[in-house]
Amino acid sequence: MARPRSGIGFKQRGVVYTGVRLPDGRRWVRPVALIAPPPPGIELGVAWARAVGLQLQARFDRGEWSPEEVQTIAVSEPALPATKAAPATRAAMPAAIDRPARRTTVPSTAPTRASEPPSETVRVWFERWLNDRAQKGLSTVRTDRSRFRSHVEPVLGDKSIATVSKADIEALVSALDDATRAGQSWRTSWNGWALTRAMFRDASRSKTVTLRVRSDNPCDGVAAPDRGTKKVKQYISPAEFLSLVRSERVPERFRVLYTLAVYLYARPGELEALAWEDLDLERGTVHIHRAVHYDTGAVKPVKTQEARRFSIEANLLPLLREMARGKKPDERVVPDGVPKSSAELLREHLRLAGITRSDLFASDATRKPMTFYDLRATGITWRAIRGDEPLRIQRAAGHTGFDTTQGYIREAESVRDGFGEVFPVLPTPRGSSPP
Repeated sequence: MARPRSGIGFKQRGVVYTGVRLPDGRRWVRPVALIAPPPPGIELGVAWARAVGLQLQARFDRGEWSPEEVQTIAVSEPALPATKAAPATRAAMPAAIDRPARRTTVPSTAPTRASEPPSETVRVWFERWLNDRAQKGLSTVRTDRSRFRSHVEPVLGDKSIATVSKADIEALVSALDDATRAGQSWRTSWNGWALTRAMFRDASRSKTVTLRVRSDNPCDGVAAPDRGTKKVKQYISPAEFLSLVRSERVPERFRVLYTLAVYLYARPGELEALAWEDLDLERGTVHIHRAVHYDTGAVKPVKTQEARRFSIEANLLPLLREMARGKKPDERVVPDGVPKSSAELLREHLRLAGITRSDLFASDATRKPMTFYDLRATGITWRAIRGDEPLRIQRAAGHTGFDTTQGYIREAESVRDGFGEVFPVLPTPRGSSPP
């Protein structure tokens, strides 16, 4: 039996979509307000989206266009149900929905514009922008693509990058707020907003000239998405830490790895790139100046582009000296690296060690589960509890702004009494095997 030709029209998170059903069962959908906004007197709703989708489906089934081959197609005025307001005249409709892009040449008198045509969509420009970021060695490429597909592409993907307006950006913010109210984490919505701002900042003033396709930034003056409750950072107490690194049920490799993460408070990529030549075990200092890229494994500068050198915790030195025996200067301190599943492994090892405090495992509106990265937060919090000089903490932690360090100090002030001795004496390892 032939597949029925029914157009797609639905509303999700405050956005009304239209589209077609593809032969393989997938759906091709776009926000109807971006490709076929209704004329005055017609409601922007599911009925309009289905009417547009019905015609798109019919033309697709006749082989007149393909979503994989063209960005835009022309359609005539959709017929709405009789219960709706009278359809607008053909002249009131947009000239085209998904019309094939016409290439034009950017005037040479606009030095801040790229040579790309104004019809380049946000989706196409984003790929060029992402490639540029990858060539610069930025480690956010993977998350950038995911955030674009989840938050930006459904609303702006088919718009011309050169003509996106402030109203378009406000529509995106509205969609993000709707998603937050529907249960999405407000931080997730803010990540989508941060990506959008970065994109249009570079679209107007990137150092890479070919990415500059606008003279303005439509995000300027647009209110950001709503904020929600800030989840607290997780960290473990000295007693919990000792239970973890003393437990015979936790593999020794991980016990040493967790010790280094807490006592050096390095980011996972920094810890993975650390070589024995970066440690001066006679003077008791560590030099953190590089990191391993999460996706490629390539060595790159640290996140802040600023190397740091600081004193190693006294109780860590005996372990490091034992581990350093027979090692070459260029060998990695953590030769097996930090596992991609480090967060799940850490929580499993906490349970194996008998540590079951609910805050370390809960995931709700105010709490997040413990992750490997939180071992860094543990070490920084311990320094604040000990009362170390704030600027020394900031320098050792590699914080670019003092506000970040202050967050740890405020937390330390509230839990200092009865917390226990921070950076305690470590148990003697059974052997000198590296983590």
